Amino acid sequence: MVIQPILNLVQLCAQKGITQVFLSPGSRNAPLSLAFARHGAFKITVLVDERSAAFVALGAAQQIKHPVILVCTSGTAALNYSPAVAEAYFSQVPLLVLTADRPQEWIEQADGQAIHQQNIFGKHAHFSFQWPADWSHPDASWFANRTANEAINFLLGSNKGPVHINIPFREPFYPTETDSFNYPTVRQIEVLKPEAKLSAGQLHDSVQFFLGCAKVLVVVGQTEPDLELKNALYALNYYGETVVVADVTANLHGLKKIIKLHDWFLMNKDEAFQESLKPDLVITCGRSVLSKNLKHFLRNAAPKQHWHIHEGGYTPDSFQTLTHIFECKPEFFFKKIGEQVFFSKNEGAAAYAALWQDAESNAMQKLNEAFQVQSQSEISCVKQVLPHIPSNAILHIANSMPVRYVNLLQNLLPPDIQIFANRGTSGIDGSISTAVGAAMNTKLPVFMLTGDLSFLYDKNALWNNHLPSNLKIIILNNSGGNIFRMIEGPAKQPELVQLFETEHHNNAKDIAAHYSVAYFSSTEGSFEASLTNFLQAEQTAILEIFTNKELNANHFASLKALFTHNGK
Repeated sequence: MVIQPILNLVQLCAQKGITQVFLSPGSRNAPLSLAFARHGAFKITVLVDERSAAFVALGAAQQIKHPVILVCTSGTAALNYSPAVAEAYFSQVPLLVLTADRPQEWIEQADGQAIHQQNIFGKHAHFSFQWPADWSHPDASWFANRTANEAINFLLGSNKGPVHINIPFREPFYPTETDSFNYPTVRQIEVLKPEAKLSAGQLHDSVQFFLGCAKVLVVVGQTEPDLELKNALYALNYYGETVVVADVTANLHGLKKIIKLHDWFLMNKDEAFQESLKPDLVITCGRSVLSKNLKHFLRNAAPKQHWHIHEGGYTPDSFQTLTHIFECKPEFFFKKIGEQVFFSKNEGAAAYAALWQDAESNAMQKLNEAFQVQSQSEISCVKQVLPHIPSNAILHIANSMPVRYVNLLQNLLPPDIQIFANRGTSGIDGSISTAVGAAMNTKLPVFMLTGDLSFLYDKNALWNNHLPSNLKIIILNNSGGNIFRMIEGPAKQPELVQLFETEHHNNAKDIAAHYSVAYFSSTEGSFEASLTNFLQAEQTAILEIFTNKELNANHFASLKALFTHNGK
Protein backbone atom coordinates (compact mmCIF):
# COMPACT_ATOMS: atom_id res chain seq x y z
CA MET A 1 0.00 0.00 0.00
CA VAL A 2 1.34 3.42 -0.98
CA ILE A 3 0.30 6.43 1.14
CA GLN A 4 0.67 9.57 -0.97
CA PRO A 5 0.98 12.03 1.98
CA ILE A 6 4.05 10.06 3.08
CA LEU A 7 5.56 10.39 -0.38
CA ASN A 8 4.70 14.10 -0.25
CA LEU A 9 6.53 14.46 3.06
CA VAL A 10 9.62 12.87 1.53
CA GLN A 11 9.35 15.13 -1.51
CA LEU A 12 9.06 18.23 0.70
CA CYS A 13 12.23 17.25 2.55
CA ALA A 14 14.00 16.95 -0.82
CA GLN A 15 12.62 20.29 -2.02
CA LYS A 16 13.89 22.00 1.11
CA GLY A 17 17.31 20.36 0.88
CA ILE A 18 17.13 17.98 3.85
CA THR A 19 18.50 14.81 2.30
CA GLN A 20 20.40 12.83 4.94
CA VAL A 21 18.42 10.06 6.67
CA PHE A 22 19.39 7.85 9.62
CA LEU A 23 17.04 4.91 9.59
CA SER A 24 16.59 2.00 11.95
CA PRO A 25 14.96 -1.16 10.52
CA GLY A 26 11.43 -2.15 11.42
CA SER A 27 8.12 -3.13 9.91
CA ARG A 28 5.76 -0.40 11.07
CA ASN A 29 8.03 2.28 9.56
CA ALA A 30 8.20 0.47 6.18
CA PRO A 31 6.10 3.14 4.38
CA LEU A 32 8.59 5.80 5.49
CA SER A 33 11.70 3.71 4.84
CA LEU A 34 10.63 2.72 1.33
CA ALA A 35 9.50 6.24 0.49
CA PHE A 36 12.95 7.65 1.30
CA ALA A 37 14.82 4.76 -0.29
CA ARG A 38 12.94 4.92 -3.61
CA HIS A 39 13.06 8.70 -4.03
CA GLY A 40 16.67 8.86 -5.17
CA ALA A 41 17.71 12.15 -3.55
CA PHE A 42 18.53 10.84 -0.10
CA LYS A 43 21.69 9.54 1.56
CA ILE A 44 20.42 6.77 3.84
CA THR A 45 22.38 5.25 6.71
CA VAL A 46 20.85 2.20 8.38
CA LEU A 47 21.72 1.69 12.07
CA VAL A 48 20.06 -0.98 14.18
CA ASP A 49 20.47 0.60 17.65
CA GLU A 50 18.06 3.55 17.80
CA ARG A 51 19.79 5.19 20.78
CA SER A 52 23.11 5.18 18.95
CA ALA A 53 21.48 6.13 15.64
CA ALA A 54 19.99 9.26 17.15
CA PHE A 55 23.37 10.41 18.46
CA VAL A 56 25.02 9.60 15.12
CA ALA A 57 22.39 11.83 13.49
CA LEU A 58 23.14 14.55 16.04
CA GLY A 59 26.85 14.41 15.20
CA ALA A 60 26.07 14.55 11.49
CA ALA A 61 23.79 17.59 11.86
CA GLN A 62 26.44 19.37 13.93
CA GLN A 63 29.05 18.69 11.28
CA ILE A 64 27.08 19.69 8.17
CA LYS A 65 25.27 22.54 10.01
CA HIS A 66 21.99 21.43 8.50
CA PRO A 67 19.00 19.34 9.59
CA VAL A 68 19.02 15.56 9.24
CA ILE A 69 16.19 13.03 9.45
CA LEU A 70 15.63 10.16 11.90
CA VAL A 71 13.23 7.32 11.08
CA CYS A 72 12.25 4.44 13.36
CA THR A 73 9.50 1.93 14.01
CA SER A 74 6.98 2.04 16.85
CA GLY A 75 7.32 1.19 20.55
CA THR A 76 10.52 1.47 22.55
CA ALA A 77 12.41 2.21 19.32
CA ALA A 78 11.01 5.73 19.52
CA LEU A 79 11.69 5.95 23.25
CA ASN A 80 15.35 5.13 22.61
CA TYR A 81 15.68 8.39 20.69
CA SER A 82 14.98 10.35 23.88
CA PRO A 83 18.55 10.98 25.18
CA ALA A 84 19.74 12.36 21.84
CA VAL A 85 16.56 14.38 21.34
CA ALA A 86 17.09 16.00 24.75
CA GLU A 87 20.73 16.73 23.87
CA ALA A 88 19.67 18.20 20.52
CA TYR A 89 17.10 20.41 22.27
CA PHE A 90 19.59 21.97 24.67
CA SER A 91 22.43 22.05 22.13
CA GLN A 92 20.15 23.52 19.46
CA VAL A 93 20.85 20.85 16.85
CA PRO A 94 18.17 20.47 14.10
CA LEU A 95 16.69 16.97 13.88
CA LEU A 96 13.52 15.93 12.05
CA VAL A 97 12.33 12.91 14.05
CA LEU A 98 9.82 10.67 12.27
CA THR A 99 8.39 7.83 14.35
CA ALA A 100 5.99 5.19 13.12
CA ASP A 101 3.14 4.26 15.47
CA ARG A 102 0.14 1.99 15.95
CA PRO A 103 -3.28 3.60 15.37
CA GLN A 104 -4.56 5.19 18.59
CA GLU A 105 -7.34 2.63 19.17
CA TRP A 106 -4.74 -0.14 19.48
CA ILE A 107 -2.77 1.47 22.32
CA GLU A 108 -3.15 -0.48 25.60
CA GLN A 109 -4.87 -3.33 23.79
CA ALA A 110 -2.07 -5.87 24.32
CA ASP A 111 -0.79 -5.28 20.81
CA GLY A 112 2.93 -5.54 20.10
CA GLN A 113 5.27 -2.53 19.98
CA ALA A 114 2.47 -0.23 21.11
CA ILE A 115 3.26 2.46 23.68
CA HIS A 116 2.08 6.05 24.23
CA GLN A 117 3.99 7.90 21.51
CA GLN A 118 2.06 11.16 21.18
CA ASN A 119 4.31 13.92 22.58
CA ILE A 120 6.73 11.17 23.60
CA PHE A 121 9.63 13.62 23.87
CA GLY A 122 7.65 16.15 25.90
CA LYS A 123 9.20 19.59 26.11
CA HIS A 124 12.40 18.33 24.49
CA ALA A 125 10.78 18.61 21.04
CA HIS A 126 9.96 22.14 19.89
CA PHE A 127 7.01 20.78 17.94
CA SER A 128 5.32 17.39 18.14
CA PHE A 129 2.70 16.71 15.49
CA GLN A 130 0.36 13.73 15.53
CA TRP A 131 -0.62 12.71 12.02
CA PRO A 132 -3.83 10.82 11.21
CA ALA A 133 -4.06 7.10 10.58
CA ASP A 134 -6.79 7.64 7.99
CA TRP A 135 -6.37 9.69 4.82
CA SER A 136 -9.83 9.47 3.30
CA HIS A 137 -10.70 13.16 3.78
CA PRO A 138 -8.65 15.75 1.80
CA ASP A 139 -8.18 17.82 4.96
CA ALA A 140 -5.89 15.08 6.29
CA SER A 141 -3.46 15.63 3.40
CA TRP A 142 -3.68 19.41 3.85
CA PHE A 143 -2.91 19.00 7.57
CA ALA A 144 0.10 16.80 6.80
CA ASN A 145 1.53 19.29 4.30
CA ARG A 146 0.96 22.25 6.59
CA THR A 147 2.56 20.66 9.64
CA ALA A 148 5.45 19.24 7.62
CA ASN A 149 6.20 22.74 6.31
CA GLU A 150 5.95 24.16 9.82
CA ALA A 151 8.32 21.54 11.24
CA ILE A 152 10.93 21.89 8.50
CA ASN A 153 10.79 25.69 8.47
CA PHE A 154 11.56 25.69 12.17
CA LEU A 155 14.59 23.47 11.58
CA LEU A 156 15.86 25.84 8.90
CA GLY A 157 15.36 28.95 11.06
CA SER A 158 17.63 30.57 13.63
CA ASN A 159 16.07 28.81 16.66
CA LYS A 160 17.10 25.23 16.11
CA GLY A 161 16.42 21.93 17.85
CA PRO A 162 14.43 18.73 17.31
CA VAL A 163 10.91 18.52 15.92
CA HIS A 164 8.81 15.36 15.95
CA ILE A 165 6.14 13.93 13.67
CA ASN A 166 4.43 10.78 14.96
CA ILE A 167 2.75 8.82 12.18
CA PRO A 168 0.38 5.90 12.85
CA PHE A 169 0.15 3.29 10.09
CA ARG A 170 -2.51 0.68 9.48
CA GLU A 171 -1.73 -2.60 7.81
CA PRO A 172 -0.88 -3.40 5.09
CA PHE A 173 2.39 -1.42 5.23
CA TYR A 174 4.08 -2.88 2.17
CA PRO A 175 3.41 -2.00 -1.45
CA THR A 176 2.41 -4.61 -3.98
CA GLU A 177 4.29 -5.23 -7.20
CA THR A 178 1.82 -3.05 -9.09
CA ASP A 179 2.02 -0.05 -6.73
CA SER A 180 3.99 2.91 -8.03
CA PHE A 181 5.85 5.60 -6.07
CA ASN A 182 5.19 9.09 -7.46
CA TYR A 183 6.79 12.24 -6.05
CA PRO A 184 5.08 15.29 -7.56
CA THR A 185 6.19 18.75 -6.49
CA VAL A 186 4.29 19.67 -3.32
CA ARG A 187 3.24 22.94 -1.76
CA GLN A 188 6.22 24.61 -0.10
CA ILE A 189 5.71 27.36 2.48
CA GLU A 190 8.64 29.77 2.70
CA VAL A 191 9.55 31.92 5.68
CA LEU A 192 11.00 35.35 4.85
CA LYS A 193 12.68 36.63 7.98
CA PRO A 194 14.52 39.96 8.03
CA GLU A 195 18.02 39.95 9.49
CA ALA A 196 18.07 41.12 13.10
CA LYS A 197 20.22 44.22 13.56
CA LEU A 198 20.51 47.02 16.09
CA SER A 199 18.96 50.38 15.29
CA ALA A 200 21.16 53.47 15.26
CA GLY A 201 19.75 54.50 18.65
CA GLN A 202 20.29 51.09 20.22
CA LEU A 203 23.85 50.95 18.92
CA HIS A 204 24.62 54.47 20.20
CA ASP A 205 23.25 53.75 23.68
CA SER A 206 25.09 50.42 23.87
CA VAL A 207 28.40 51.91 22.80
CA GLN A 208 28.11 54.78 25.25
CA PHE A 209 27.44 52.47 28.17
CA PHE A 210 30.23 50.14 27.00
CA LEU A 211 32.73 53.00 26.85
CA GLY A 212 31.61 54.24 30.25
CA CYS A 213 32.62 50.96 31.89
CA ALA A 214 36.26 50.45 32.80
CA LYS A 215 35.70 46.76 33.50
CA VAL A 216 34.02 44.93 30.63
CA LEU A 217 34.08 41.13 30.58
CA VAL A 218 32.99 39.14 27.53
CA VAL A 219 32.18 35.48 28.28
CA VAL A 220 31.62 33.07 25.41
CA GLY A 221 29.73 29.86 26.11
CA GLN A 222 29.61 26.76 23.95
CA THR A 223 29.73 27.73 20.28
CA GLU A 224 30.42 25.78 17.12
CA PRO A 225 33.48 26.98 15.16
CA ASP A 226 32.60 30.38 13.68
CA LEU A 227 35.27 32.35 11.82
CA GLU A 228 33.27 35.60 11.72
CA LEU A 229 32.67 35.55 15.47
CA LYS A 230 36.29 34.62 16.08
CA ASN A 231 37.52 37.56 14.00
CA ALA A 232 35.14 40.04 15.66
CA LEU A 233 36.20 38.94 19.15
CA TYR A 234 39.86 38.96 18.18
CA ALA A 235 39.61 42.60 17.11
CA LEU A 236 37.70 43.62 20.24
CA ASN A 237 40.06 41.70 22.48
CA TYR A 238 43.38 42.58 20.84
CA TYR A 239 42.83 46.17 19.75
CA GLY A 240 40.11 47.22 22.16
CA GLU A 241 41.76 45.53 25.17
CA THR A 242 38.43 44.03 26.18
CA VAL A 243 38.77 40.92 28.34
CA VAL A 244 37.36 37.80 26.65
CA VAL A 245 37.05 34.60 28.69
CA ALA A 246 36.20 31.36 26.92
CA ASP A 247 35.99 27.70 27.83
CA VAL A 248 37.38 25.26 25.29
CA THR A 249 33.84 24.55 24.03
CA ALA A 250 33.68 28.15 22.74
CA ASN A 251 36.20 27.26 20.00
CA LEU A 252 38.31 30.39 20.61
CA HIS A 253 41.43 28.63 21.93
CA GLY A 254 43.44 29.72 18.89
CA LEU A 255 43.34 33.41 19.90
CA LYS A 256 46.46 34.36 21.85
CA LYS A 257 45.05 36.97 24.26
CA ILE A 258 41.85 35.09 25.08
CA ILE A 259 41.76 34.04 28.75
CA LYS A 260 41.96 30.23 28.74
CA LEU A 261 43.27 29.24 32.18
CA HIS A 262 40.46 30.82 34.22
CA ASP A 263 39.29 27.42 35.48
CA TRP A 264 42.60 27.22 37.36
CA PHE A 265 43.09 30.69 38.79
CA LEU A 266 39.44 31.25 39.67
CA MET A 267 39.88 28.41 42.18
CA ASN A 268 41.60 31.06 44.30
CA LYS A 269 38.81 32.35 46.56
CA ASP A 270 40.89 35.15 48.08
CA GLU A 271 38.36 37.99 48.42
CA ALA A 272 40.72 40.75 47.28
CA PHE A 273 41.73 38.74 44.20
CA GLN A 274 38.14 37.92 43.28
CA GLU A 275 37.05 41.52 43.86
CA SER A 276 39.78 42.89 41.58
CA LEU A 277 38.45 40.81 38.66
CA LYS A 278 34.77 41.66 39.07
CA PRO A 279 33.34 43.44 36.00
CA ASP A 280 31.02 46.43 35.65
CA LEU A 281 29.53 44.98 32.47
CA VAL A 282 29.24 41.32 31.48
CA ILE A 283 28.48 40.46 27.85
CA THR A 284 27.70 36.82 27.06
CA CYS A 285 26.96 34.81 23.95
CA GLY A 286 26.84 31.13 23.13
CA ARG A 287 25.25 28.40 25.19
CA SER A 288 26.35 26.82 28.48
CA VAL A 289 29.58 27.61 30.33
CA LEU A 290 31.63 24.56 31.29
CA SER A 291 33.83 25.94 34.08
CA LYS A 292 32.13 25.72 37.46
CA ASN A 293 34.66 28.19 38.87
CA LEU A 294 33.75 30.73 36.19
CA LYS A 295 30.03 30.22 36.85
CA HIS A 296 30.51 30.78 40.59
CA PHE A 297 32.61 33.90 39.91
CA LEU A 298 29.98 35.39 37.60
CA ARG A 299 27.12 34.65 40.01
CA ASN A 300 28.95 36.60 42.68
CA ALA A 301 30.15 39.41 40.41
CA ALA A 302 27.08 41.68 40.67
CA PRO A 303 27.80 43.71 37.50
CA LYS A 304 25.89 46.91 36.74
CA GLN A 305 24.51 45.25 33.62
CA HIS A 306 24.63 41.85 31.92
CA TRP A 307 23.91 41.68 28.19
CA HIS A 308 23.26 38.43 26.33
CA ILE A 309 23.62 38.39 22.54
CA HIS A 310 21.80 35.86 20.36
CA GLU A 311 19.40 35.78 17.43
CA GLY A 312 16.33 34.98 19.48
CA GLY A 313 14.46 32.31 21.37
CA TYR A 314 14.74 31.32 25.00
CA THR A 315 17.44 33.14 26.98
CA PRO A 316 18.66 31.51 30.22
CA ASP A 317 19.70 33.68 33.15
CA SER A 318 22.55 31.35 34.15
CA PHE A 319 24.43 33.90 36.26
CA GLN A 320 21.35 35.52 37.84
CA THR A 321 22.38 38.97 36.58
CA LEU A 322 20.73 39.31 33.14
CA THR A 323 19.52 42.83 32.30
CA HIS A 324 19.45 43.10 28.48
CA ILE A 325 18.89 40.71 25.57
CA PHE A 326 20.16 41.77 22.15
CA GLU A 327 18.44 39.75 19.42
CA CYS A 328 21.06 39.81 16.68
CA LYS A 329 24.01 37.72 15.55
CA PRO A 330 26.88 37.91 18.06
CA GLU A 331 29.45 38.46 15.29
CA PHE A 332 27.46 41.48 14.06
CA PHE A 333 27.16 42.91 17.58
CA PHE A 334 30.84 42.55 18.50
CA LYS A 335 31.96 43.91 15.14
CA LYS A 336 29.82 47.04 15.57
CA ILE A 337 30.96 47.56 19.16
CA GLY A 338 34.57 47.00 18.11
CA GLU A 339 34.39 49.59 15.35
CA GLN A 340 33.53 52.22 17.94
CA VAL A 341 35.97 51.07 20.61
CA PHE A 342 38.92 51.35 18.20
CA PHE A 343 38.60 55.13 18.27
CA SER A 344 38.36 55.44 22.06
CA LYS A 345 41.27 54.94 24.43
CA ASN A 346 40.09 53.55 27.75
CA GLU A 347 42.92 53.40 30.29
CA GLY A 348 40.64 51.68 32.79
CA ALA A 349 39.98 48.89 30.29
CA ALA A 350 43.70 48.41 29.77
CA ALA A 351 44.30 48.17 33.52
CA TYR A 352 41.46 45.68 33.94
CA ALA A 353 42.77 43.57 31.06
CA ALA A 354 46.23 43.58 32.69
CA LEU A 355 44.77 42.03 35.87
CA TRP A 356 43.32 39.11 33.91
CA GLN A 357 46.48 38.70 31.84
CA ASP A 358 48.62 38.66 35.00
CA ALA A 359 46.40 35.94 36.47
CA GLU A 360 46.68 33.99 33.21
CA SER A 361 50.49 34.34 33.12
CA ASN A 362 50.87 33.30 36.76
CA ALA A 363 48.70 30.24 36.16
CA MET A 364 50.75 29.31 33.11
CA GLN A 365 53.99 29.58 35.10
CA LYS A 366 52.66 27.44 37.95
CA LEU A 367 51.44 24.75 35.58
CA ASN A 368 54.66 24.69 33.58
CA GLU A 369 56.65 24.16 36.78
CA ALA A 370 54.24 21.56 38.14
CA PHE A 371 54.21 19.49 34.95
CA GLN A 372 58.01 19.32 34.87
CA VAL A 373 57.62 16.58 37.47
CA GLN A 374 56.82 13.42 35.50
CA SER A 375 53.54 11.66 36.28
CA GLN A 376 51.47 8.86 34.74
CA SER A 377 48.21 10.46 35.86
CA GLU A 378 45.33 11.03 33.44
CA ILE A 379 45.76 14.77 33.20
CA SER A 380 49.45 14.28 32.39
CA CYS A 381 48.55 11.78 29.68
CA VAL A 382 46.02 14.21 28.21
CA LYS A 383 48.68 16.94 28.33
CA GLN A 384 50.98 14.66 26.36
CA VAL A 385 48.36 13.70 23.78
CA LEU A 386 46.75 17.07 22.96
CA PRO A 387 49.69 18.69 21.13
CA HIS A 388 49.93 15.65 18.83
CA ILE A 389 46.38 15.99 17.49
CA PRO A 390 46.61 17.46 13.96
CA SER A 391 45.79 21.14 13.69
CA ASN A 392 43.10 20.52 11.05
CA ALA A 393 41.33 17.88 13.15
CA ILE A 394 37.95 17.79 14.86
CA LEU A 395 38.03 16.79 18.52
CA HIS A 396 34.92 15.40 20.19
CA ILE A 397 35.18 15.17 23.96
CA ALA A 398 33.11 13.03 26.30
CA ASN A 399 31.65 14.42 29.49
CA SER A 400 32.84 13.86 33.06
CA MET A 401 36.63 14.32 33.42
CA PRO A 402 37.78 14.28 29.75
CA VAL A 403 36.08 17.58 28.83
CA ARG A 404 37.30 19.14 32.09
CA TYR A 405 40.89 18.05 31.44
CA VAL A 406 40.84 19.58 27.96
CA ASN A 407 39.30 22.78 29.32
CA LEU A 408 42.08 23.04 31.90
CA LEU A 409 44.71 22.41 29.21
CA GLN A 410 43.16 24.24 26.27
CA ASN A 411 46.27 26.39 25.83
CA LEU A 412 48.01 23.25 24.50
CA LEU A 413 45.55 22.65 21.67
CA PRO A 414 46.54 23.31 18.05
CA PRO A 415 44.97 26.67 17.14
CA ASP A 416 42.66 25.49 14.35
CA ILE A 417 41.31 22.32 15.92
CA GLN A 418 37.49 22.22 16.16
CA ILE A 419 35.93 21.22 19.48
CA PHE A 420 32.59 19.48 20.02
CA ALA A 421 31.03 18.08 23.20
CA ASN A 422 27.51 17.06 24.19
CA ARG A 423 27.13 19.77 26.82
CA GLY A 424 23.41 20.32 26.27
CA THR A 425 22.59 17.66 28.84
CA SER A 426 26.21 16.74 29.75
CA GLY A 427 25.44 13.01 29.75
CA ILE A 428 28.04 10.31 29.18
CA ASP A 429 25.73 8.42 26.79
CA GLY A 430 26.06 8.80 23.04
CA SER A 431 29.38 10.64 22.83
CA ILE A 432 31.07 7.98 20.67
CA SER A 433 28.04 7.82 18.35
CA THR A 434 28.09 11.61 17.99
CA ALA A 435 31.73 11.48 16.90
CA VAL A 436 30.89 8.69 14.44
CA GLY A 437 28.18 10.88 12.89
CA ALA A 438 30.66 13.72 12.53
CA ALA A 439 33.35 11.51 10.99
CA MET A 440 30.87 10.17 8.45
CA ASN A 441 30.35 13.72 7.19
CA THR A 442 33.86 15.11 6.86
CA LYS A 443 37.18 14.13 5.33
CA LEU A 444 39.03 15.76 8.22
CA PRO A 445 40.46 13.52 10.96
CA VAL A 446 38.00 13.16 13.85
CA PHE A 447 39.33 12.36 17.32
CA MET A 448 37.23 11.26 20.28
CA LEU A 449 38.59 11.64 23.83
CA THR A 450 36.52 9.61 26.26
CA GLY A 451 36.53 7.87 29.60
CA ASP A 452 36.10 4.14 29.96
CA LEU A 453 32.50 4.27 31.20
CA SER A 454 31.41 6.59 28.38
CA PHE A 455 33.02 4.26 25.84
CA LEU A 456 31.51 1.08 27.30
CA TYR A 457 28.12 2.78 27.60
CA ASP A 458 28.15 3.64 23.90
CA LYS A 459 30.16 0.80 22.33
CA ASN A 460 27.26 0.10 19.96
CA ALA A 461 28.47 3.19 18.10
CA LEU A 462 30.96 0.79 16.49
CA TRP A 463 28.10 -1.49 15.36
CA ASN A 464 27.99 0.38 12.11
CA ASN A 465 28.51 -0.90 8.56
CA HIS A 466 29.66 2.58 7.57
CA LEU A 467 32.30 3.10 10.28
CA PRO A 468 34.58 5.84 8.92
CA SER A 469 38.35 5.33 8.70
CA ASN A 470 39.06 8.93 9.77
CA LEU A 471 37.82 8.25 13.33
CA LYS A 472 40.36 7.87 16.16
CA ILE A 473 39.16 7.11 19.73
CA ILE A 474 41.30 7.77 22.81
CA ILE A 475 40.05 6.04 25.96
CA LEU A 476 41.17 7.01 29.47
CA ASN A 477 40.60 3.77 31.37
CA ASN A 478 40.76 4.20 35.14
CA SER A 479 38.45 1.23 35.81
CA GLY A 480 35.44 3.27 36.84
CA GLY A 481 33.95 6.72 37.37
CA ASN A 482 37.11 8.40 38.64
CA ILE A 483 35.44 11.82 38.79
CA PHE A 484 33.65 10.77 41.99
CA ARG A 485 37.02 10.33 43.71
CA MET A 486 37.77 13.95 42.80
CA ILE A 487 34.53 15.39 44.17
CA GLU A 488 34.59 16.03 47.89
CA GLY A 489 31.09 14.68 48.62
CA PRO A 490 31.26 11.13 47.20
CA ALA A 491 35.02 10.85 47.84
CA LYS A 492 34.37 10.94 51.60
CA GLN A 493 31.72 8.21 51.57
CA PRO A 494 32.64 4.64 52.56
CA GLU A 495 30.54 3.42 49.61
CA LEU A 496 32.66 5.38 47.10
CA VAL A 497 33.83 2.36 45.10
CA GLN A 498 30.56 0.42 45.27
CA LEU A 499 27.97 3.12 44.59
CA PHE A 500 29.80 5.89 42.75
CA GLU A 501 32.97 4.73 40.99
CA THR A 502 31.39 1.38 40.02
CA GLU A 503 34.78 -0.25 39.66
CA HIS A 504 35.22 -2.66 36.75
CA HIS A 505 38.03 -4.57 35.03
CA ASN A 506 36.96 -4.29 31.39
CA ASN A 507 38.94 -2.96 28.46
CA ALA A 508 38.34 -2.19 24.80
CA LYS A 509 40.72 -4.70 23.21
CA ASP A 510 38.18 -7.45 22.48
CA ILE A 511 35.54 -4.88 21.50
CA ALA A 512 37.95 -3.42 18.95
CA ALA A 513 38.68 -6.89 17.57
CA HIS A 514 34.97 -7.67 17.36
CA TYR A 515 34.33 -4.59 15.21
CA SER A 516 37.61 -4.87 13.21
CA VAL A 517 38.98 -1.66 14.70
CA ALA A 518 42.74 -1.19 15.14
CA TYR A 519 43.76 -1.25 18.80
CA PHE A 520 46.73 0.24 20.67
CA SER A 521 47.28 0.61 24.39
CA SER A 522 49.63 2.22 26.87
CA THR A 523 50.58 -1.23 28.18
CA GLU A 524 51.91 -2.50 24.87
CA GLY A 525 55.49 -1.16 24.65
CA SER A 526 56.17 2.50 25.32
CA PHE A 527 53.33 5.01 25.49
CA GLU A 528 55.08 7.22 22.93
CA ALA A 529 55.34 4.35 20.42
CA SER A 530 51.68 3.39 20.92
CA LEU A 531 50.61 7.00 20.42
CA THR A 532 52.67 7.29 17.22
CA ASN A 533 51.27 4.06 15.77
CA PHE A 534 47.75 5.09 16.71
CA LEU A 535 48.10 8.47 14.99
CA GLN A 536 49.50 6.85 11.85
CA ALA A 537 46.77 4.20 11.57
CA GLU A 538 44.89 4.43 8.28
CA GLN A 539 41.69 2.92 9.66
CA THR A 540 39.35 3.44 12.59
CA ALA A 541 41.55 3.06 15.65
CA ILE A 542 41.43 3.00 19.45
CA LEU A 543 44.18 4.07 21.83
CA GLU A 544 43.46 2.89 25.37
CA ILE A 545 45.43 4.60 28.14
CA PHE A 546 45.33 2.76 31.47
CA THR A 547 45.75 4.88 34.59
CA ASN A 548 45.58 4.44 38.35
CA LYS A 549 42.56 6.05 39.98
CA GLU A 550 44.34 6.94 43.23
CA LEU A 551 47.24 8.52 41.35
CA ASN A 552 44.80 10.46 39.16
CA ALA A 553 42.97 11.90 42.16
CA ASN A 554 46.12 12.71 44.13
CA HIS A 555 47.90 14.42 41.23
CA PHE A 556 44.81 16.42 40.31
CA ALA A 557 44.42 17.50 43.95
CA SER A 558 48.06 18.62 44.07
CA LEU A 559 47.56 20.77 40.96
CA LYS A 560 44.42 22.36 42.40
CA ALA A 561 46.30 23.08 45.63
CA LEU A 562 48.65 25.38 43.70
CA PHE A 563 45.71 27.74 43.23
CA THR A 564 43.62 27.17 46.35
CA HIS A 565 46.22 27.11 49.14
CA ASN A 566 48.08 30.32 48.44
CA GLY A 567 47.60 33.71 46.85
CA LYS A 568 47.57 34.71 43.19
